[in-house]
Amino acid sequence: MKIWTAALACGALAGGAALGTLPAQAQGTTFPDVPANHWAYQAVQDLADKGYVKGYPDGRFLGKRDLTRYEFATVIDRIVQTVNDLNTKVGAIPTTPTGTPVTQDDLNKIQALVDSFKAQLDTIQSNVTNLTDQLDALRQDVLDTKALANKAQDTANNSYGAGANRKFTISGYVQARYESTGSGNNTLFPRGGAFAPGSYNGTYDQGNNSQSFLVRRARLKVAGAITGNTKYGIQIDTSGATGAAVSPTNQQVTVRESYVAYTFGNGDSTLNPTVTAGLFANPYGYQLFSSAANILSPERPLAFNEGGQGIWANEDYVLGAQIGYNTQRQLVFLPSGLHLSYSAVNPNGRATDNQTRHIDSIYRANYQTPNKELGLGVSYYDGEVSNGTGTTFREPKKQLFGVDGQLQTPAGFFLNAEYETGKYETRSYFGPPNASGLATFVTDPYVKNNQIAGYYVQGGWTFNQTGAHPLTLAASYDALYRSHSAHNDTGNIYAGTVNSITEGYSSGGGSYDDTNLGYGVLYNLDRATRLRVWYEQPFAVAHAYNAPTPQRIGLFTTELQVKF
Repeated sequence: MKIWTAALACGALAGGAALGTLPAQAQGTTFPDVPANHWAYQAVQDLADKGYVKGYPDGRFLGKRDLTRYEFATVIDRIVQTVNDLNTKVGAIPTTPTGTPVTQDDLNKIQALVDSFKAQLDTIQSNVTNLTDQLDALRQDVLDTKALANKAQDTANNSYGAGANRKFTISGYVQARYESTGSGNNTLFPRGGAFAPGSYNGTYDQGNNSQSFLVRRARLKVAGAITGNTKYGIQIDTSGATGAAVSPTNQQVTVRESYVAYTFGNGDSTLNPTVTAGLFANPYGYQLFSSAANILSPERPLAFNEGGQGIWANEDYVLGAQIGYNTQRQLVFLPSGLHLSYSAVNPNGRATDNQTRHIDSIYRANYQTPNKELGLGVSYYDGEVSNGTGTTFREPKKQLFGVDGQLQTPAGFFLNAEYETGKYETRSYFGPPNASGLATFVTDPYVKNNQIAGYYVQGGWTFNQTGAHPLTLAASYDALYRSHSAHNDTGNIYAGTVNSITEGYSSGGGSYDDTNLGYGVLYNLDRATRLRVWYEQPFAVAHAYNAPTPQRIGLFTTELQVKF
């Protein structure tokens, strides 16, 4: 094919004939692969002499090489540039020709080159037309396929219910434990989750269950999205199942979560508000909201414990409605990374019977830096305590304020702390033994203006935190002051509940204070399995002035947790 020679010669001759000039630097240019007897030798040589044709880096012209569309575009561009240059210089052309006039032979050569080039242009035009037709056909096939897919989607929804073909996830964890006190009087351990969750579980004179295997928690959660805006979650749980005490009366499967959530706008919860309704995790503070699979110690600190000894009994999950908003974008007055929420809930946790006839409010604001190394939060709870007595008298107030902070360094050091205080018009403590000699956990149903305070500090170091087997050494100290400023007066409407215990240790030997120290090791056997070895030592146990002082028995826990 002679397209390259023809095209370049056409453009160059047009320019050279009109201008009649010869660039001096192009004089004598020759190409070794264009023999003198070649039919296009003269045209190529003329173009080379005029500087419009240059060879390849090795000096060859390669006249037999096929013309590509890129080269064709280059040729056309060169012709257009030449014509533009002629238009700008036409005023400078002298009226009397100074160069060699164009002869009929020159015109014949140009015509021959144009005729040869025209056939190739026709071929290219035909190929472009065919390609366009093929693209149109392919586009129609894609549209037809999409229409069939949408039709199949509608058929599935109509046949099996809306959202039947939506994906969902199943997750959960199991915590299998061995617990031991190493003491004959072990069951006085004042901690939620030990042996029998939610009670002190023991006798004063002699104990039992000094060691026990149990499944502390076994939870299964199903979560998914019905639409781009609507999500749901259901979690079931069986907790505290011990080897000798599993029965339908005190060990049973319960529903921990059952909620629906709707996110406005495009469904992105980082950009739009989300409304959640049903049974969901208590948003108050950091420790109470965190999953039990992720907390540091085997049980939450007493001031934030969902067991029967704390002030959040059965309130790790609450029944109500919540609206939340994440400021993942920088707003005018709010920093990026701030989460705000308001919740209206029943005052008795997971129970559906609202015995106080009051709706409690939970306000929460927490901030986390983009690198997740620092977190800060504030919480406020405004509500009442459900004492379950069914009395027609006033309900105890529960108005608590809390602050929390979390620090996690890239090197592995971490520190978590949380503090809460406020009005909590009821009191609980370790009472005298009952007629059977069993330990009892006593609650004063109403104590006017009773103030409580509690906190924890947890810290440690995680080695190989980004590897397959992280190892954590940690310690925890927590305290709960159940009557931070006791106010025993006639405001106590329940007869017989006023006693002489004051804050700290009274002359009668009683105390409203609980303090605990724990330390241990957590080691990931693999990405799903974690071993925890932990020891918890009480230093103070809240007890009545007329009750024997509880032995401060420590608890040793070995736990294997599997998440899936």
